[in-house]
Amino acid sequence: MGIFDRLFKPNVKMLQKMKYVKGLIKALRYKDWSVRREAAEALGEIGDLRAIKPLYEIIMSDRDKDVRERAAEALGKLADKYGFTPMGLALQEAAEGLSRFAEGKFKTVEQLIHALQNDSNPFVQMGAAIDLGLHGDPKAIEPLRYAIQHDPDPAVREAAKEALEKIKSKNLK
Repeated sequence: MGIFDRLFKPNVKMLQKMKYVKGLIKALRYKDWSVRREAAEALGEIGDLRAIKPLYEIIMSDRDKDVRERAAEALGKLADKYGFTPMGLALQEAAEGLSRFAEGKFKTVEQLIHALQNDSNPFVQMGAAIDLGLHGDPKAIEPLRYAIQHDPDPAVREAAKEALEKIKSKNLK
């Protein structure tokens, strides 16, 4: 961020009115959580495809729960408008190595299992399940089975099911 970025708070309402998507995406990284939240909402209202990846990244990494929730709602609006599913996006992100898991935030299978079982953000749980499937470690089988049977989020259950199938197919070879 440049000097002006630190001095002036982004005017999210003006950026939204102008449909200035690049400015709103930049506002997603602003230090003030309320600006990040408003920017996420505005991107959902505008409905521009360029917002998909930045919103997904906010869901996966923002420290503020309210900002993550607003980004998820915005992503949901984009999903409705363009006919994709958040689960499909999560799978694509994992496959491309863009999720925070691929960047090494969770380095071990045990850390991924912990995220699957304990994180309150379903996108984090989905990412953990996807990565467990990519790792192929049999230690993940029971936690994935448990998630399939007991997790309240259907997208998490589906990610766990796909991960379990991958692990089973890897271990049959």
